[in-house]
Amino acid sequence: LRALARRRDEAMAAGEGDDDEGRRLAVSGAQLQRVLAEEKSMALAAMQEEENVHKKLTEELASLTARLKQHSLGINTTLKQQNRQLDTLGEQAQRNLEEMNRQQEQISKRTKAMQSSMLGTAALLATTFVLFLACYAVIRLVPAP
Repeated sequence: LRALARRRDEAMAAGEGDDDEGRRLAVSGAQLQRVLAEEKSMALAAMQEEENVHKKLTEELASLTARLKQHSLGINTTLKQQNRQLDTLGEQAQRNLEEMNRQQEQISKRTKAMQSSMLGTAALLATTFVLFLACYAVIRLVPAP
C-alpha cells in the first residue's frame, strides 16, 4: 500500500501517466486511505483492549496485594501470640526443671539416709546373730547344775 502511495505521488509529481493510470492511482489512493483508516481503527481497538486488560490486571494485582497484606497481618498476629506462649512455656519449663532438680536432691538425700539406715540395720542383725551364737555356744558348752 505504501508502494502504491509512493508511486501515485511520484506520478503526480512527474505529471506522467495517462488519465486511466491517474484514475487507477486515485482509486488506489482512496483504497489506501480506507485501508489505513481500517488499520487505524483496528489498532485503536487493539490498544483499547490492551488497556482494558491492563486495567483488569492492575485491579487484580491490587486485590491480591490487599489479600497478601491481610494474610501477612494475620500471620504477624499469630506469630506474636505464639512468641508470648513460647515465653510462658519457657518460663514454666524452667520452673519445672528447677523443681525436678530440687526433688532429685531430696531423693538423693533420702537414698543416702536409707543406705546408712540399712547398713545400721544390717550391723544390728549381724551383732544379734553373733550374740545368739555366743549364747548358744555357752549353753552347750557349760553343763547345767
